[in-house]
Amino acid sequence: MEILSLKAFVLRRIRYGESSLITSLFSEERGKLSVIAKGARPAKSKCGMAAVLEPLNLIEAEVYFKPSREIQIVSKADIIADFAAIKSNLDRMEEGAKVFRTLDALTHTDEPNSNIWRVLESALREISTAPEENLTTAVLAFKARILSALGYE
Repeated sequence: MEILSLKAFVLRRIRYGESSLITSLFSEERGKLSVIAKGARPAKSKCGMAAVLEPLNLIEAEVYFKPSREIQIVSKADIIADFAAIKSNLDRMEEGAKVFRTLDALTHTDEPNSNIWRVLESALREISTAPEENLTTAVLAFKARILSALGYE
């Protein structure tokens, strides 16, 4: 087992059991991976991980990685960027969610791709700052660029 420090985007999350979260992350180094944050959900959670593991956050996570496991364990995570401009506007949030759904559908677990990482970063910056009338265009451009990064021309 190795301990990894990963910079990753939170794609989605689901509740698991009484107090845990299973989260899908996308990192440049490892690609898409699933992690579990045990004890992250209680109101009195010491680590405050539930807020950190929100979709659309860019985080720095400490992950206990064991290749034989499908779901890795995250022990600590901090927010690098929360993309507040996207989360504070319903239209931008909808377009950001489209980007993450597309990424989730087109990528496989444990297949790192630095080109996809750059395309994703660029798309989120564009959605954060683009005039509202250009948001759909930003998402369509992301879809074209991610397909190109995956080898479709």
